[in-house]
Amino acid sequence: MRATLLSLVLAASLITSGCIERRFTIKTDPPGAKVFVDGAMVGDSPVELSFEHYGVRRITLRLSGHQTAEHLVPLDPPFYQYFPLDLVTELLLPFEIVDAHEAGPFTLEPQGPSELDAAAVLERARSQRQALLDAGPDAADQR
Repeated sequence: MRATLLSLVLAASLITSGCIERRFTIKTDPPGAKVFVDGAMVGDSPVELSFEHYGVRRITLRLSGHQTAEHLVPLDPPFYQYFPLDLVTELLLPFEIVDAHEAGPFTLEPQGPSELDAAAVLERARSQRQALLDAGPDAADQR
């Protein structure tokens, strides 16, 4: 009888035991950037995701009109996630623990004018066309 009761109590404690919910929030300024974590797109900022393992994450941020940014963000475990405390917090506590990490807000710099700016490309093409027209039909054959 005692063994059965002990087995039931142990089974009930395992069923109702808590766990660690690991959350990671990434914010940018301005918001709305495409967020990639370790090369995989996870959404638009601000974005919140769950994770299973601690360690360093490579965060890549892309937003039209802004420079692409890349950051290495460490996700360090709290003290209760080290052995042997992790056995207690993962298996025996009767409630859930939320381990929340936040990265940012990362400021995205506006993209400066580039050589591939559409207006600049059109203007350069027009000026080269005009130079060829001014040089005459034989100049185009010599090029």
